[in-house]
Amino acid sequence: DERPNNAQAWPELMPKLMTIVVDGSQAVGLRADALWAVKELLSSAWQIMVANTQQTLGVLKACFSAPSEAVRCYAGQLLCELIDQLERKEDRSNFVVLVEDLCGTLKTLAESADNAQVNALLQSLQGTPALADFLKDCFGTHLLPLLSTIAKSHKEEDTQRLALEAMVSLAEGKPKAFAKVPNFIQATLEVCITFLCRLDDDLDSWAAEDDDSAEDEENYTNGKEVIDRLCKCMKANDRLPQIMEMLKPAIAGLFQVGGWKETVAGLAVLSTIVEYIEDEEMVVQMLGAIKAQLKASSPRVRHAAWSALAQFSEDHSETVTSESWAAELLPEFLAGLDDPCERVLSRGMEAFQFYGSEAERELLEPYVQGMMEKLGQKLQGASLPIQKKTITYIAVLAGQMEDGFAVYYPPLMPVLKQLVQSLLHKSEERTLLGKTFECISLLAAAVG
Repeated sequence: DERPNNAQAWPELMPKLMTIVVDGSQAVGLRADALWAVKELLSSAWQIMVANTQQTLGVLKACFSAPSEAVRCYAGQLLCELIDQLERKEDRSNFVVLVEDLCGTLKTLAESADNAQVNALLQSLQGTPALADFLKDCFGTHLLPLLSTIAKSHKEEDTQRLALEAMVSLAEGKPKAFAKVPNFIQATLEVCITFLCRLDDDLDSWAAEDDDSAEDEENYTNGKEVIDRLCKCMKANDRLPQIMEMLKPAIAGLFQVGGWKETVAGLAVLSTIVEYIEDEEMVVQMLGAIKAQLKASSPRVRHAAWSALAQFSEDHSETVTSESWAAELLPEFLAGLDDPCERVLSRGMEAFQFYGSEAERELLEPYVQGMMEKLGQKLQGASLPIQKKTITYIAVLAGQMEDGFAVYYPPLMPVLKQLVQSLLHKSEERTLLGKTFECISLLAAAVG
């Protein structure tokens, strides 16, 4: 672990670059380029920077106070990447004095009209274990308020997401340490919930799209992903109860507001955290909240409720398909086949794929006839996307009912054969054709 004062192969390079970096008379672009070059050389030159710690501190300090946004941005990136290279805590501790400069630079870049520089610095702040360890003691007082503000209120959504990414990635780097940072978990969850509520107001346009081709609402998706990542890293370090205790009032608050955006957000949180819940009583309480929204007036709420129920069916199938819950949920699936919004209808049918595959035959049996009457109508008159979902729905019922499904062979087989004939020469509908053949096979098996 040598710490040479200069590079052996090209001794004049680093001194020359450093001279350009600190020379205020040089063109801003040239100084920025020199600083970028130093940053790119760090993997092989960090020992030189550490051997000359005071000089390195002086250079970075001067760059943080430069008028050029590019120079200040590269100084922040250089500091973060230098810390990433330093395995020894004592080496990293020499640079703690620059944290305030780093935060000041991040703040001013966030206020700039152009978000390119702040985005670059936020990307450098995405935490490795070394950087997380470096920042953990001052994160709560310096970076946390700043990152939270950027994530919640910056005018550009990609910048908001990068700020949240910096927060969660640092926690992933040092979960136990960041769990102890005052207000860290609370602040991160607040940002996630803010993201989950940022939904498009145009419900007609949303309803006209389907889930496969709809434009992603990136902040909403990112909010769910970060809650999941935070739960995962905290669970691995025995800190999950801390998150759950903070989420309980937050979820209750979202449902109490009553607005469709807040309700969708609450349902999204439930579907995200359910895989981490082991207490059956809590799962049952959460299921009750979901069931209450399956017939909500807002199509987005109904869609989110079906999505949550699908996730619960995957993660807690024994509870969800128990006799008591089947009696409550199967009538909802039957009623859901009449949903006037095709996108919600489709999501409800997808949810049944997960639910029905786990439900016992005797629990399904009282509802199969009603379901098949509605599904038969959809096979003959619905759009192709709904026909695809219908075929899969029928296949799930046939698979679970086995010989009890034979009674549906006579009325259903002619419809399926007609569908096959209409699809044989449509190469773009091979998926539907394959599903139809699968369904025919299951029907044949039911009648022996």
